[in-house]
Amino acid sequence: MYCRYFTPIDVVGRWKAEAFNTPITIGAVRIEAGDYVLADRDGVVIIPGELAEKVVAKTETVMGTENKVRSAIMRGVDPRQAYLKYGKF
Repeated sequence: MYCRYFTPIDVVGRWKAEAFNTPITIGAVRIEAGDYVLADRDGVVIIPGELAEKVVAKTETVMGTENKVRSAIMRGVDPRQAYLKYGKF
């Protein structure tokens, strides 16, 4: 579902569910029951359910590294040097 503003028009009476827990395909992407769908104004990401733990662990690692870069820059380290040291922005 996509809405133009922050809240979509009320859907009551405008649609009818055909199935639940059934795979769907949007474009070339297949979404299975149990997959994670995350979206914001910038885009959408689908995380297969069986990869969710690995994705979360890797995301936490990347966020920790980004925080180290951010902290170094806040302490006055040159951004390029912080990047070279930690490898992330």
